[in-house]
Amino acid sequence: MNFGLALPNSGPLASPANIRRVAEEAEGLGYDALLVHDHVSYDTEWLGHRTSGLTRPHADIAPDLYESLVTLGFAAAATTTVRLMTSVLVLPLRDPRVLARQLITLQALSGHRLSLGVGSGDYPADYRVMEIPYAEKAGYTREYVEALSVLLPGGRASFRGERLRIDRGAFFPETAEIPLLMGGGIRRNPHHGGYELFEPPLRLLAERCHGWIPEGPPAVIREGIATLSRLAAGAGRASTQFEIRAQSPLYIGDDDEARAKVGRNRNYELVGSVARIVSLLEEYRDAGIDAMNLRCFADDEASYYEMVRAFAREILPRFA
Repeated sequence: MNFGLALPNSGPLASPANIRRVAEEAEGLGYDALLVHDHVSYDTEWLGHRTSGLTRPHADIAPDLYESLVTLGFAAAATTTVRLMTSVLVLPLRDPRVLARQLITLQALSGHRLSLGVGSGDYPADYRVMEIPYAEKAGYTREYVEALSVLLPGGRASFRGERLRIDRGAFFPETAEIPLLMGGGIRRNPHHGGYELFEPPLRLLAERCHGWIPEGPPAVIREGIATLSRLAAGAGRASTQFEIRAQSPLYIGDDDEARAKVGRNRNYELVGSVARIVSLLEEYRDAGIDAMNLRCFADDEASYYEMVRAFAREILPRFA
């Protein structure tokens, strides 16, 4: 099993110095991917949506956010081998023509290390600022995934959809294929409060994508992998090997203390002692995941870096 680490492109640790330092340390410690999350408009009402950082109260955190693809380009220049991944980019906010140009450039300049995780997002303010109807985000996501599957990894292409038309576009240089992963596919059941599969994202994933970035209990992810296999067979892609990269917050500490500081009453998150985290990761591995994307939290900047090192030292080797 591989492990990716979120860069602090928002939250209390968000700074050029910390982004570079986390990128360099993660590569040296054996993490397989650097991750960024994505918004366009990001203000104080959404500070709870932290990609990585500290456990201190949100009230004193500035709403700084470093744009996802530019941040990955910055991290690419500081590293040589580690993968670069959006987890996830809010696809309806991006013009696929401009996005394709950015992606093939980053793929070429980084030495073919880019993977693109996409989703529809859940922050209405982004859509308001971009003048895109929030209620239509699923339709935008599907059409833009279809467009990217034509535009990438570069070359000449045309596309006709309901919202987007491209007439003999030229997107060079042609470069290595960019793996496309889909977030979502698991949601809370409004009746009993548990978690269940949400099939539309999985259907699009099965038809067009290369992998899945779920967040939810291992048992539901296991069910989702089986559903994905069925949907892929129905779409004529039975032989496709999908990469499954679950994602979770990470906090290593006493179980009760960790739940008090980071816990969100989600017993599948990697929050607690080393023994508890290892046990949960074994459940995820047995469910069929290939990798875990981590959003690390700590009490202060020094303990943040120690936690990143502690995970690499005490947990990562057990799943090598």
